[in-house]
Amino acid sequence: MRKVVINKLAQKDIDQFDGREKQWIKAVVCYLEDENNSIELIKQKFSPLSGSLSGYYKAKHRGFGIRLIFEIFEEHEL
Repeated sequence: MRKVVINKLAQKDIDQFDGREKQWIKAVVCYLEDENNSIELIKQKFSPLSGSLSGYYKAKHRGFGIRLIFEIFEEHEL
């Protein structure tokens, strides 16, 4: 089973958003958790970051001005 972990600081930020923004965040989290979406598909759909954030990916909604940054761990890395 795939799991998305949101740290406490990020959760505080999420709690400050309105309903539509929270719905978008929840949709991204559900997409990441859905095991029908392969890791390769997720890596294709979301942009990889570079520099000091190399190894992370982003989901961005320009209309809301929100960027979610996440890292993918393989099961053996946990």
